[in-house]
Amino acid sequence: MRQVLARALAAVPRLRVVAYPDAEDLAAARPFLSGFGFVETAGIRSYRAELVEVPEAAPAAGLSVRAYRGGDAGLDDAVLALYRRGFRGHESVPELTPAALTRQLSLPDWRCLLLLEGERPVGLATFSLAGALCSVDFLLVARSHWGSGGAELLVRSIQRLAIEVGCREIASAAAASNRASCALIERTAPGPGRSWVTPRFTRLCRRP
Repeated sequence: MRQVLARALAAVPRLRVVAYPDAEDLAAARPFLSGFGFVETAGIRSYRAELVEVPEAAPAAGLSVRAYRGGDAGLDDAVLALYRRGFRGHESVPELTPAALTRQLSLPDWRCLLLLEGERPVGLATFSLAGALCSVDFLLVARSHWGSGGAELLVRSIQRLAIEVGCREIASAAAASNRASCALIERTAPGPGRSWVTPRFTRLCRRP
């Protein structure tokens, strides 16, 4: 294992790698991964809850939610800009390119919701609907609209859509250090559920 990982990292020195060792293996994983340049970063808190009746979101003045499947160059640019601003400085989050966005939005089980102020996107969420499970990929709201109620509006829209297509559970995750995101998930849980923290180690790429 050590030799395989060493060869892989040497062959692609700018590769971004994130490792999630099992909690019971953490004592052995720490020195092993640190020897290859991995740094332990904030763990990931995962949530999984039953989808039951979804309450209405609190009023969010001037904001609405719209499903988006791509095809509008202006909205694509707005989505990419929101993503870049929202994840700026998060080295372990992959870049979202125009081609990658187009591919993602074309997947049959994938969904994207835009949070709009009038016609201007100020937030978005992407998630998949596969069988009985709705898996939230990410949800973000522009800093200018933090505290507006837009995040809860997006969450409730995801939950209602998931129930409509027959999903029985919803899964989401956030960095354990991101108190605001974790609080949002806990506050808007649509039914009984559980949560757990997975340790995370990141090997940051060195930019030229």
